[in-house]
Amino acid sequence: MSAPRQIGQVVMYSDFRGYGFVRTGKGRAIKDYFVHASSIHSTGHQTLDVGQTVEFTPKTTKQGIQAIDVRVISSEKATKTIVEDSWVFMKKNPFTPQDPVTDPNKFAGRKQAFHNAVDAIYNNKNILITGPRGIGKSSIAYQLLYLAEGENSLATRLGIDLGGEAFDHICGDHRCLPGNSLADIANGLLTTLAQDVGGDRKLLKNTTTTANLDLKFFKASSSENHENITPSDLSIQFAGEVNKVFRSVDNKVRGVTFLIDEVDVLLGDVHLAPFLKACVEKLRLGHHLDISFIVSGVTGTITDLLTQHPSSSRLFENLFIERMNPEELGEIIDLCLEDTGVTITQHAKNKIVTLSNNFPQPVHLLGYHAFRLDSDASIDVQDVEKAKDFVVQHLKKQDFNSRFEGLKEGSMVNVIRALALSKYETVSFAYIHHQLKHLGERELFGIIGQLEKGVIEKQSKGNYRFVDPLFKVYLRWVFGMDEH
Repeated sequence: MSAPRQIGQVVMYSDFRGYGFVRTGKGRAIKDYFVHASSIHSTGHQTLDVGQTVEFTPKTTKQGIQAIDVRVISSEKATKTIVEDSWVFMKKNPFTPQDPVTDPNKFAGRKQAFHNAVDAIYNNKNILITGPRGIGKSSIAYQLLYLAEGENSLATRLGIDLGGEAFDHICGDHRCLPGNSLADIANGLLTTLAQDVGGDRKLLKNTTTTANLDLKFFKASSSENHENITPSDLSIQFAGEVNKVFRSVDNKVRGVTFLIDEVDVLLGDVHLAPFLKACVEKLRLGHHLDISFIVSGVTGTITDLLTQHPSSSRLFENLFIERMNPEELGEIIDLCLEDTGVTITQHAKNKIVTLSNNFPQPVHLLGYHAFRLDSDASIDVQDVEKAKDFVVQHLKKQDFNSRFEGLKEGSMVNVIRALALSKYETVSFAYIHHQLKHLGERELFGIIGQLEKGVIEKQSKGNYRFVDPLFKVYLRWVFGMDEH
């Protein structure tokens, strides 16, 4: 006996992808049924409009609940009383896809990397944090900066024993922008350093101190006909200004920590390594022994610095940030949802982790939109599917369009089609060759080599996968492949 027909409302439908969702119920009884274009009964184009009321037969499959034999029974938009969530209620989202993690209570994983970094700062070393984009370099860099200021909660949670002491540093930071000069960086560091000592601080025993810095020599950087200043000369003036800050607080602080983030955007004529080396030497000669620079940039930054100064490898302790394992990525989700009153099913969590390619940024991105689109305080796999659809169709569509347009060569498109066709996360060379028998092995290896420049990546034993799994979702749309 077939299931009884039900009435629902279309809450999402994509002509581009050819599927959407029909909702029934209210409050915690809400159910969203997946509907594919092939299940829409229509004499014309098989499509639906958001707000339409439809009649359908429910069906349970391995992928979840689906609506089949869907028929529109009203072409008018539903009124606000048809579904409970037709009013949009704002809610504070715990996921931060566009910003580094600044809350120590939300920082997940990276235990060994954080231990190594804390040891370096504790022993007055400089740290170079490197890794691919979206791997979480800025998050760990800012957590180290907060620790240097005396915020010990993360260290305590990760089991780092500081011997009952807290770091007692004043801090300055600068996030680099394209076109920044050395003077811009120095000015940014000193400005934030001055702000750090300008208010009431416990380490100053409740006194208020204002550091009046003379930054006139930096103003040249904003002039079109600016005066050239060597890294050595700039470091002398920078060290002098840092000394002023120490005097302004009567030398009551133990040390200073600076963070320079995203240095990879700097042009090649910005000689950061000689500047930093000279700064460290001058400050330590001035008896400021407890000083550390934290520098963060994408993989390859250490090579760039070595070309600027041969001793850069001795100046920095390189901390390469690896991809996160599934347990660490799951911890991100758990910590973000903590105290929100929203839960997540294990299936939904696994789906987010699988789509992340072991990077934290996609976890925050998908988590953000799954949380936003959830209507019953329980994120399930359908919420994640809707989030994935929104991210690929709206947020990343232009980027993916450009990436796909860049694959002009016919054979290259055929290779990525073969990769996208597979239901498996990784695909072997033998599988690709079997799908494209007309290509010789040497020619196929050459095409794969071109695609490895940002589109796919090699796994162990000659297997390949997309660098961004969401790009595979996009390609399946383009090629008309049905994931369900």
